[in-house]
Amino acid sequence: MKICKYIALETSKFLEEKLFERVEYSRTLGYNIVGDETKIFDKEAENYIIELLKHSELRNSRVVSEELGEIELTDSPKYLVLIDPVDGSSNFSAGIPYVAVSIAIAPALRNGTLANVLAGAVAWISRNRVYSFAKNEGAYINDSKISGNVTTYSNIVATYINSIDVCKVMITIRYRIKNITLRCFGSASLDIIMTALGRYRAFIDLKPKLRNVDVAAALGFAKELNCYIAGINRSDPINTIRIWNIERINPLVLSQDRDFLNKLLGIVRSSA
Repeated sequence: MKICKYIALETSKFLEEKLFERVEYSRTLGYNIVGDETKIFDKEAENYIIELLKHSELRNSRVVSEELGEIELTDSPKYLVLIDPVDGSSNFSAGIPYVAVSIAIAPALRNGTLANVLAGAVAWISRNRVYSFAKNEGAYINDSKISGNVTTYSNIVATYINSIDVCKVMITIRYRIKNITLRCFGSASLDIIMTALGRYRAFIDLKPKLRNVDVAAALGFAKELNCYIAGINRSDPINTIRIWNIERINPLVLSQDRDFLNKLLGIVRSSA
């Protein structure tokens, strides 16, 4: 866990300096393996992480990344490292400090899923804050372990709307559940972290556009805090999201409030 925290935090500091020069660093270089734009800051952050990995105990790794796809740092990788160098690229380009660096590690298993992730960290750029976990050992904010049960009193449901169909479903949710506020913040890993901490009532993703690298660390953190996580298609995200290659994931929802999660699932599934 320590190496994840270190790399995530160091990269967030590196990017924080670039945040104030975002106009220059927001130029598009091309498109990544899944067809999204790659900005200068995306590529520089990825390169920075890979250099840190090469000089750490994770140098014997296969890296799965948002920008380059997959690369093996050795002929016989021992670890699988999933990274999202800049989660919230649009926010970064606009100078909105809701951006994170995400990194998770797992054994190098070809048939591995999120259930095999051993540790991870999500560093919030510009806040000098890192959220981390080690499997079956708990979750941390910086160096402080989170203790006790997490409860939520928030009415915020974090989501992402990128189509008319998704918009229609979210309107139905808002119509059926009166006392909620829908928000699109722009960083899935931070949305999941805030939901796991009870700051948001739920996180719901219906795109489907998210990749495994976007959520690997954040979902591991949420699982350590006993957050309820469910696939819209009734699958178990932790046991079904594969991690050997970069892949899109199926829509999901999570919340610390089980009844609320089931209510959301009922509305979404009936709207399909």
